[in-house]
Amino acid sequence: MLTFKHYAGTTLPVGASLAQSNRLYVPGWTLSTLYADFKDGFRAEGSQLVIASKDGTPIAVALFYGRDHQVMAFTRQAFRRQGLAVQCIKRLKDLPENVVAGEGIDGTLEFWQKAGIPAYARDYDFWPRGDRFE
Repeated sequence: MLTFKHYAGTTLPVGASLAQSNRLYVPGWTLSTLYADFKDGFRAEGSQLVIASKDGTPIAVALFYGRDHQVMAFTRQAFRRQGLAVQCIKRLKDLPENVVAGEGIDGTLEFWQKAGIPAYARDYDFWPRGDRFE
C-alpha cells in the first residue's frame, strides 16, 4: 500500500531523520545536508517535507526549503517514472509563488517543468524569477 506523510514544524526533525536513515538522497548533495540540519532544528523555519512509503518503507520525498523557497525531490531508482515525486510535491502545503527548483541530474529540468515548478540550470547566476542565487 502506498502512503504519504507530511512533516513540518515540530514533526520536521522526525521526517528528516526518517528520510536520512532510509537514504532518500544522492550522497553529497543538498538533501542529505538539509536532513541533518533539520534534525538539529537548524535552517528548518518555513521548511517541510512529504515522504511516500510503500508497505511502510520510505521510497520518495519532496522537500521545501523555506529559506531559499526551493523544492527538492528524490525517488529510489526502482520506483522512478511512476509519478511519486510529483505526488509528494503536490502534497507540500502553501508553497509561495516564488518557489524554485535546481537542475539536479540529466532530465531534471524537464521533470520540474512537468511538476509545475520553475527550475534554474547550475550555471545560472540568478533564479528564474529574478532573485539572486547564492
